Amino acid sequence: MAGARRASQRKVSRRGIALVVICVVFLVITASVESVRLRRMNAKYSVMEAELEEKISREQERRAELEQYRDYTETDSFAEWYAKQYLGMVRENEILIRGE
Repeated sequence: MAGARRASQRKVSRRGIALVVICVVFLVITASVESVRLRRMNAKYSVMEAELEEKISREQERRAELEQYRDYTETDSFAEWYAKQYLGMVRENEILIRGE
């Protein structure tokens, strides 16, 4: 009876070890798949980050240009140009010559 018990324990022990090995292999495979997926996502996000950095740079340049334009529009020379160009106004002693 002792021999049958030992054989039974060996089978249970082998089954337990096999089950543990299968679980470990499954976990390693799952971790590997997730690692690959995360690397791909990281690559995509890196590309998106670079694009957004470039867009920020362009928008900062545009902002600087708009600030310069705003400063120009607040000058007297702009007001004079606008009055001549769109309102048809002239200074005293100026002669307006228009072609037909």
